[in-house]
Amino acid sequence: MFLKKLNIHLILVGIMFVMMGLTFFHQTSRILKLEKRSIQPRENPTSKPPFDFRSGAVYTHWGKRNCTSKRSHQVYSGVAAGSFYSHSGGGSNYLCLTMKPQWGNFTKTFEHAATIYGVEYEVSDIKKSPKFGMFAPKPYTLQNQDVPCAVCETKEPASVIMIPGRKECLGNWKIEYSGYLMTEHYRHAGRTEFICVDKEAEADNSGYQNQDGALLYHVQAIVGSLPSPPYENYRELTCVVCSK
Repeated sequence: MFLKKLNIHLILVGIMFVMMGLTFFHQTSRILKLEKRSIQPRENPTSKPPFDFRSGAVYTHWGKRNCTSKRSHQVYSGVAAGSFYSHSGGGSNYLCLTMKPQWGNFTKTFEHAATIYGVEYEVSDIKKSPKFGMFAPKPYTLQNQDVPCAVCETKEPASVIMIPGRKECLGNWKIEYSGYLMTEHYRHAGRTEFICVDKEAEADNSGYQNQDGALLYHVQAIVGSLPSPPYENYRELTCVVCSK
């Protein structure tokens, strides 16, 4: 009889421990859920979304008033500008100046400081070398005309490169535009960067004035220091702007 009562007692104690374990497990699960919920930020429908680090890439489309690629949208349009071709100082890069400038404090007299000028095409000498009419569709109309530009941003997150000497992109890169490599004349005092000007370049709407300023010339390959092949003497270099 004693053993029977002892067994019953042990069974009851076991059941009690099982119930206590289940209760402890249930309470612990509830606490963990509450802690997890308190850590997570509450959604606020009026708050601004977090900064998108996957924004598109920005590039300048030289020689065009608008961005022509379907994979990009336009940030702004403007005119190409740079340092005067015979000046040895000043900036060495081309800028795409907006057509909606905003002024801060300013003077109205020349301060003998840095200056910036519009950029003109120098693409043909009809008397000596009519072959320079390489731009389509009306190449000779661009001589001494002002150069337009547009700043573009890819619609999808991307990297953008300019490949000199190519008309087509490599691998899985997609074309934004293609054209000719251009820069300042090699005998001019100022040094500038190489830029890719659209093969169907346009003139700025401001009109023809032929006041020089910053200038753009085609770039010809000189072999010897450049390997030949693949490069050929005096051939004008193409270029392509690609994204992926």
